[in-house]
Amino acid sequence: MRLIALVVLAGGCWGSPSPPHDTPTADRASAPLTEHEQPRRLVWEGHYVCAQGKTALTLTLEGGPDALTGTFEFGPLPENPGVPHGKYTLRGKAIRIGDGIYDVELAPGQWIEHPDSYYMVGLRATSSREHDTLMGRITDRNCGEVMLSRRP
Repeated sequence: MRLIALVVLAGGCWGSPSPPHDTPTADRASAPLTEHEQPRRLVWEGHYVCAQGKTALTLTLEGGPDALTGTFEFGPLPENPGVPHGKYTLRGKAIRIGDGIYDVELAPGQWIEHPDSYYMVGLRATSSREHDTLMGRITDRNCGEVMLSRRP
């Protein structure tokens, strides 16, 4: 049975948001779900980098390629213990770009736990062919990489 891992992220970032900017995207058709690719819940853990430094994150996603929803929960790491906990919803979609590889874009939704001076940002990430890692970048100019591993 073939399973897909759908990846998109949005992150909490400390400071003032930068002005929005367009991220170029290729003109690709979204692949429909097959009988073996039913909606499911996936949990990813890892980190991302924004103005506050390296930050822990747990990303939970549900749904299918055309309608992803989930939560982005961030907090401190041992090397950056001053980061507060925060959590918000997100939504987006995944586009198949290769054999088992997905390009995912997700936009922030609403705060669930909003720490002072933090704002929500969007992200674009790509799954590994094996669907065990996600790598990408937060789309805000004050931020950088996102690296996640799928939790069993």
